[in-house]
Amino acid sequence: MFRSLFVYMVVMVLSNFNMNARAQQKAVDTMQGKELEQVVITATKTTRKIKDIPAPVTVIKGSAIEKMGSLRLNEVLSELTGVQIVRSTEGNLGVQMQGLNSEYILILIDGEPLIGRVNNVLDLTRITVNNIERIEIIKGPSSSLFGSEALGGVINIITKSGAVDKFHGYAQAVYRKYNVLDISAEAGEQKKKAGWYLFADRQHGNGYFAKGSTDAVTKTVAPYTTYTFNGKFSLQLNARQKLSVSSKYYDERQSNRAIILNASAGNRIASQWQYRKDLSITPAYTYTISEKQKLQLHNYTTLFSSATLFRHENNNELYSDTRFRQLFNRIEAQYDYKPGQKHLLTIGIGDAIETVKASDYIDGNYFNQLYIFGQDQFQLIKDVSIIAGFRYDKHNQYRDRFSPKLAAEWKVTPQLGLYTNIAGGYKAPTFEQLLLNFTNPTVGYTVLGTNAAKQGLKALTDEGQIQTVLIEPGDNHLKAESSVAINAGAKYNPVNGLWFSLNIFRNNIRNLIDFNTIAIKTNRSSVYSYFNHNRVFTQGLELQADHTIAPGLSVSAGYQYLVAKDKDVLEQIKKGEMYYRDAATQTDHKVTASMYGGLYNRSKHSGNMKLEYSNAPYKFDVSLRCIYRGRYGSGADVNGNLILDDKREYAPGYVLLNLTVRKKIRSFILEAGCNNLTGTINELDTSIIPFNWFAGTSVKF
Repeated sequence: MFRSLFVYMVVMVLSNFNMNARAQQKAVDTMQGKELEQVVITATKTTRKIKDIPAPVTVIKGSAIEKMGSLRLNEVLSELTGVQIVRSTEGNLGVQMQGLNSEYILILIDGEPLIGRVNNVLDLTRITVNNIERIEIIKGPSSSLFGSEALGGVINIITKSGAVDKFHGYAQAVYRKYNVLDISAEAGEQKKKAGWYLFADRQHGNGYFAKGSTDAVTKTVAPYTTYTFNGKFSLQLNARQKLSVSSKYYDERQSNRAIILNASAGNRIASQWQYRKDLSITPAYTYTISEKQKLQLHNYTTLFSSATLFRHENNNELYSDTRFRQLFNRIEAQYDYKPGQKHLLTIGIGDAIETVKASDYIDGNYFNQLYIFGQDQFQLIKDVSIIAGFRYDKHNQYRDRFSPKLAAEWKVTPQLGLYTNIAGGYKAPTFEQLLLNFTNPTVGYTVLGTNAAKQGLKALTDEGQIQTVLIEPGDNHLKAESSVAINAGAKYNPVNGLWFSLNIFRNNIRNLIDFNTIAIKTNRSSVYSYFNHNRVFTQGLELQADHTIAPGLSVSAGYQYLVAKDKDVLEQIKKGEMYYRDAATQTDHKVTASMYGGLYNRSKHSGNMKLEYSNAPYKFDVSLRCIYRGRYGSGADVNGNLILDDKREYAPGYVLLNLTVRKKIRSFILEAGCNNLTGTINELDTSIIPFNWFAGTSVKF
């Protein structure tokens, strides 16, 4: 019924899109002008127009997010070119860009890093989008400005500040299938010298079992309740000096059921409870020394904590209690000097302290990182701009790092711009990779950080839990992963209302940190640890086109071609040292280069398309989006060689359709729609949400 209703609404809307077109033309022209002049901060840590940045940059405005009907960050990012949402084994939803996984993507909120990763994945469902002003996405290494974790790119969420002259507010309620209810509200005011902004959000859901799931006990998405609070305050001391303070708080509680696998006592059912909290505060001071000079000082303190508990359902006895607490503090100073209209020099210095206290970590959980960075933006000759930058990091756990960057842009014509940039990136080993000593309470496998591997394996051996040792852990010291990446492309605006962009990229990563099996336990599960070994590359291209067909009617489309492979595997294949076993004949055969599909969970082909219609006189809009993902390696290994080389090891591709309809009535906005309109399911990809309708209303005052 819902599908028929939505299709009918789309037909009715599109059949009337020419109505009052002349009245909408002025608004459309104004909007296009603003798009061309839109500024971005993340790419250079300074304010620059998006058209002048020599890098692949995507900006998503808050108004575009509203038209999607999205509630969480993963829903917004899933519709972007070159971005994939992937679910970890723990159920967290992470992001993948240019073939690089979540651990290489730095996620910022108002320029400050979000902490609390689980297995190197930062769960995007923790981030509500109801208070977002815009999202800035920079693809490719950004370590020259942001350090570790920015090896593959940066996603910076800019939240609202409420900086308007009069008191204003906003309230929204959205209900979705699976009993999901999201309620949010905000209020703010900007007076002559002082401004304030408050935001609150509550979301609750009953969870669900994914179609095709063989687990009738553990829900694919657990029942949950989350709270998000955000506050900002600013004070203009005088014409040159400004103070501001921002803070955020997040609270999440989940409940689920789990099967505890126990070969001796038999399988049992347990209740699972998970708690996550995130608190931060950021005071900042800005001093505009003169028209040419500006100084910014800020301190960022954030605390993340989580707990996971399992209790036997038959007697409520505690089976497992895992605790995690991470504290991060960073103080940074940035000085900008503009000697001329076409020259901007930026230098900065900072110090970051990070500690972790966890039930599954050994001692030694203290990181201290001192860094300096510099950047020069200047016009070399007419129509050619250069950005040169660097960052130097001194860390107490690994050797010093130097991360350079060089970018250039050439304005061939007013309509055509070419750019290229080359940058070095790095990613430091995490606390988890160094200190973890964790045994899964339900399945029984063990993961040991490199600093804990020798002692942890000995303890398991002494307890009689080890059947076979495959790799004897020695004094293995992890090195920081490093990369060199090249991005080159073009931005073309042949006529008003039509944009094309092309980006070609190549990422080379050395000392890739990966886990490997070091022992087999008597319960047949594995013991894993971390090693530097792989050398991988990702390369490909991205195409994007945006076109305003008529006043109020626009269409956009994007496509990514991606190749992501392990160089060590390629060398083995070239030398004839890689084999696969034929199950029918039980004979071994050599793997050829054409058989090798590359890294798991990467699609060679992916894309999206969006059709939007806005009717200004009747105050309604419709947004229809299509997401395509080609086949990708599922992680299965059917022939025993641990690489992707058999068609049975691929998950099938899929197409998703999302639809949102919104109508404004005075101060109210009514919205309805659905995600996954066709009900696509993929038993090997639980990140796909089944057919999911929603309806809601909001009011501004």
